[in-house]
Amino acid sequence: MKTIIIFSTILIFYLNNFSFGQSYQEGDINYAGGHGLSHDDNACVTSVFFSHQVTISNSFAGDTVKFIDYSGNVIYEEVNTSGSTSWWVNFPYMEEEYIPDFQIINNGAIVWGGYWIYKIISDVDTLYLNYGIYEPIGSWGITLCDYGTVSGMLYIDYDNDCTFSGGDEGVTYLHPEITANYTNLPYYQGYNYTNSNGNYQKLLQESWLIDYSVSIPSVYQFAFQPSPCFTTSYTFTSLPQVNVDFPLQCTDLDTYVFAHNSTARPAVPFYLHPRIHNIGCTPVSGQLKLKLDPNVTYNPANSSHPADAVSGDTLIWNYVNLNNLYNNTLYINQFLGGIELTPGLGVNIGDVLSFELYADVHPDDVNASNNACYFYVPIVNSYDPNIKEVTPKGEGEEGFIPATTEKLTYTIHFQNTGTAEALNIHVIDTLEEHLLPNTLRILETSHEMVPEWLNDQTIRFRFPDINLPDSASNEPQSHGFVRFEIGMVQGLAPGTEIKNKVEIYFDTNDPIVTNYAVNTIEFPDENDLSVDEITSEGLKVYPNPTDGIVHFKLKSPASGMLTIRDITGKTVLQSAYDTTQLIQADTKALVNGIYVYELKDQNTGATKTGKLSVK
Repeated sequence: MKTIIIFSTILIFYLNNFSFGQSYQEGDINYAGGHGLSHDDNACVTSVFFSHQVTISNSFAGDTVKFIDYSGNVIYEEVNTSGSTSWWVNFPYMEEEYIPDFQIINNGAIVWGGYWIYKIISDVDTLYLNYGIYEPIGSWGITLCDYGTVSGMLYIDYDNDCTFSGGDEGVTYLHPEITANYTNLPYYQGYNYTNSNGNYQKLLQESWLIDYSVSIPSVYQFAFQPSPCFTTSYTFTSLPQVNVDFPLQCTDLDTYVFAHNSTARPAVPFYLHPRIHNIGCTPVSGQLKLKLDPNVTYNPANSSHPADAVSGDTLIWNYVNLNNLYNNTLYINQFLGGIELTPGLGVNIGDVLSFELYADVHPDDVNASNNACYFYVPIVNSYDPNIKEVTPKGEGEEGFIPATTEKLTYTIHFQNTGTAEALNIHVIDTLEEHLLPNTLRILETSHEMVPEWLNDQTIRFRFPDINLPDSASNEPQSHGFVRFEIGMVQGLAPGTEIKNKVEIYFDTNDPIVTNYAVNTIEFPDENDLSVDEITSEGLKVYPNPTDGIVHFKLKSPASGMLTIRDITGKTVLQSAYDTTQLIQADTKALVNGIYVYELKDQNTGATKTGKLSVK
């Protein structure tokens, strides 16, 4: 029988911070392993080293030894070239593991199992390794960093009293985020947490701490309504902290149906995404039904979420327990269908496909009227696939809407027209100043999407791992979209313009910039203003008298020149207008008195004149 030989020269390299503690033998294979520890007081982490030495007894020239990992790969192999009968082999790689202090503090010891080498083979002998260490920290003279906890509760505050009380409900899938600042950055901040019945507790490094914030991930503001109770973030400088609570507001049960209004082409398959949302917290189950236009053919085999049943011209989906608390959809609770339809050859450009979408109405639904809708898909020719649309569109090119409009709905369409699938897509929308970011609500998306605020006015819609096919290989599924609604600032002056565009990023390509979606606050009817005259030529001038901005509204868009003269005939203000129905002039610099205005059409030479009073 051969003798186990353990070499100790490795101790010279690691001095007093290394020791041997593992030895095994199988046949001619004699194994010895040693380990060492090194603590980084700034990073609050302990490095664990492990070394391996092997002696092969009764060896000979040409003898081999192989080190095999857990996947069966040879990670190191050596040949006996010296001919020594007691052949010493030093595994040339040092295993190293970094263990954060917070993983050690509970038992006061380092527990670590090696993981590189599964077995050692030499000739007919195989030695299986099962090595690890358990080292009390005190025996190594290591002082661990300090840690403390942050704890609190996340719950639905049904009675709106900002306190967890009877009838309120803990949210178990939602965990707060912690962002900490340190004078020395930890190797790993890995906070552990629990969340049971809405209660959470997180461990946080206190050594080197400057301050830290505890917050709800920004995506959840799209699921829970803002309220005086809903504090999205807290900032502290010390530990521990308790009762760091997040009372969340949840709306009443309200299911509503919607479908993405895409466009279609004759004999070309396209996709529809019928869906039902529940913005409340009460679970709802039922059926979603879509009545098809007679000019389309349903293709279930090519559909991403085909109907559960078909009854004549109606597709039927079953949905279960739709609500905002338990499905962990992050920002909006929805049930989504995905179907491929093909228009027949009998439809022509300019035709419209008509669909009816409806769902069961729960007895507690606060608004049954939005559980059914008609929507239309126009038959089109070539079009720009990357656009931003707004609803209501308003009247004319300016998109005139009433000043009393409370919300706008925006839809951002995109299509992969490249030559390969788009792996990741994100859309950046910087909201116009007259929109209210804290009222933004996601209505629907074509694919799984994560929204996040980049700043107070800029939102990013991320479509990670979307793998959107290119239009050449799969045109129907090369499209995507996101739709949201947002509140407007109220009391905007007539003529105020609200316009937005977005940037669409396909992987690492330069952004595609969409068109502007434009709305303009309309002007009150002339009966509500002091209007000087409404000529037979269709011109409105108001307010008149004026002490500031005066508006000239034409019956139809035109181009030309506006000229204002005083009573002596001297020109005091002149400006050109181009293809517009509304011309504005600022009279603040003019002295009080009577003036004459003239609008001259550059194409026809026709003029419109009248008196203007400045007060």
